[in-house]
Amino acid sequence: MINTTLIGQSVTLIQIATEMQSSKQMSMALGLYMVALDKMMAALPLDTDRNVKRSLGDKLKEIKERYDLDHDENNNQYSLSESVIHAAIAFAVALKKSPIPDMVISTLNYVISSIYHIDKMFNVRERTWQFMSHGMNKLTQVDQHYQLHQIVTDIVYTGATAILKAGIAYTEAPSYNEVKKCKTL
Repeated sequence: MINTTLIGQSVTLIQIATEMQSSKQMSMALGLYMVALDKMMAALPLDTDRNVKRSLGDKLKEIKERYDLDHDENNNQYSLSESVIHAAIAFAVALKKSPIPDMVISTLNYVISSIYHIDKMFNVRERTWQFMSHGMNKLTQVDQHYQLHQIVTDIVYTGATAILKAGIAYTEAPSYNEVKKCKTL
């Protein structure tokens, strides 16, 4: 039986890819078209129906011959950004097909449930709240004596100023290519 959910996702990806192509984002559109094609093929009952599998194989051979895909010299000449995009898409699809997301969700649910039961048995939240309240009272006393808030404020201000000024200097400084052009003139 054909998986209609995957077919719907494939159609949605094709629509998004068409919008990307209209926006002149060709490499992103191509990646989405490829993922849509993969989802479309994954929707077919290849594991359970040999006729479908044979039919798809025949169609793929026909397409390879029609478009001379086996002898395409430019097939492996992707730019770095296209290669990264294709790798990210392939990773996302492989991750989605793997049991990892379900395992992570199950593990998180187990951890949250365990934390809830531990808290229920030992009143961890209440004790943590009491500890934090006591700690804040002590911190306030130490701050009044040593003026720690002023020191922390100075450190944060200095760090923020340094980051902002470095960002402005970076923006205003000429790039390597600009410096190189000036030297050659």
